[in-house]
Amino acid sequence: FIKSKVGQSYAPLLCADKDKKVFATLIIVQSNIDRKELAKTVSDKLSNTKLIDRHDDFVKIFEQFSIHIIYVLVSFIFSIFVISTIRVGLKKALYTTFFSILCVLCATGALPVFNYSINLFNELALILVLGIGVNYTIFFTSYKGDKRTSFSAIITSLLTTVISVGLLCLSSVNVIASFAITLNVGIIVSFILATLLPGLCADE
Repeated sequence: FIKSKVGQSYAPLLCADKDKKVFATLIIVQSNIDRKELAKTVSDKLSNTKLIDRHDDFVKIFEQFSIHIIYVLVSFIFSIFVISTIRVGLKKALYTTFFSILCVLCATGALPVFNYSINLFNELALILVLGIGVNYTIFFTSYKGDKRTSFSAIITSLLTTVISVGLLCLSSVNVIASFAITLNVGIIVSFILATLLPGLCADE
């Protein structure tokens, strides 16, 4: 069949060893399979036959990565609470942890407003949001020098980050645009909440 004119187009899909003994043949289905479960059931019943769905494989891989990132986010927030408790006391630690969770919720909540859904890249942006938010909190609560200098430095940092990342919001690629929106909203909320923290804990 492979040597025939009809089978020549299938020759690149033929896998063989050095002795030219065929051990596998890959047949690519160009059109979408409407009833994948039925096709999988049929292929399972056939001997030495397996249905490979690359799209489904990638979806499962991204789902696994998404679950791992959620674990990282939870671990990050828990670490913020533990380290903040040791370093600045329980009251500030509770405020810092609550603000971190609030930043994550605001960043993800902004996506439906712009008609975007949560995906793997948005979750990666949340890790950056937590990291940058912790930096803002540390500067506002721990800096002992001139407050105006500290505020000016953080404002400059905020503006440069928002402007550079904000340009990505104009991207025609939905993944990039949603990533930028998540990061920008999270950073801005982190900055606003970090400015409130010293006043809330002024009595300590």
